[in-house]
Amino acid sequence: MKKMDAFEKELTNCERRLRSFAMRLYRNPTAADDAVQDTLCRALANRSKFESGSDMMAWLGAIMFNAMCAYRRRNDTKRTVYPGALDYADHVAAPDDPHRTLEVKQALELVETLPTKYRNAVLAASLELTGEDMVAEFGCTLIAARKRLHLGRKLMNELTGAVA
Repeated sequence: MKKMDAFEKELTNCERRLRSFAMRLYRNPTAADDAVQDTLCRALANRSKFESGSDMMAWLGAIMFNAMCAYRRRNDTKRTVYPGALDYADHVAAPDDPHRTLEVKQALELVETLPTKYRNAVLAASLELTGEDMVAEFGCTLIAARKRLHLGRKLMNELTGAVA
């Protein structure tokens, strides 16, 4: 059996967190598992691009997020970047609390109504992506990414009648 080097050990250590991130992105266990495997394969293939001492999880998360967005752009421009969000609501809410499940579904439906650039910014922020990650993903300046997030949140508040 081949010994793992430091890079492979760090990949293995990040796998559980990467799977959690994939579930938040894909909202589907099968798709999340596929995304984790794809991300790990891409990371191994591009290990020379990883800067030693950098945050491995941030690098893996960026690989996964970029691959998911590229896939969605190629295959379905009408759907949201985050597929199956409404199906996943039953898993994120308490199963014994139907009121909470309804709230989650309503919030996800509200997010689905936002214009694409605002929806993507709000969902990216909910996934705890940094401003720099949003800049890389959206191909805009940090100020533009923050403005999209601000306007997306403001629009959601207006749609719900909440006071900002």
